[in-house]
Amino acid sequence: MTTPTTWPGLGFDPAPGNPAQVRSLAEGLTALRAPLDEARTTIEPLRTPERFWTGDAAQAFGTRTTALTRSGETLLAWHGFLETTQRTARELEATALELRNQLATAQTAAGQAARNPDLDLVNRVCLRFPQGL
Repeated sequence: MTTPTTWPGLGFDPAPGNPAQVRSLAEGLTALRAPLDEARTTIEPLRTPERFWTGDAAQAFGTRTTALTRSGETLLAWHGFLETTQRTARELEATALELRNQLATAQTAAGQAARNPDLDLVNRVCLRFPQGL
């Protein structure tokens, strides 16, 4: 099922985003895990005081590699949530459109009944629909 580009039933897009793009980015970030883990394994022995790689750069490398892999995991979770939310949004849009159609039909019937008072249809037609619709 495709996602609507306009949302006439709801009046807004309740779940904007492109799940395919989110998944692609997530997969790209998680694909970095193996090379980053390999680099970390190679570099980790160098991050000791008696070795030559210490300080801010050494610390930043460890922090950034962890952040990249966690970002990929988070985006994968977001991808699943976005797909589910968009599926629900499409269902709600269909329901909203149906309710808007029912409202239009009821308003038309009420208008016709009001224009024909001799048929005494006004109260019969209008009582079927809740107030405020």
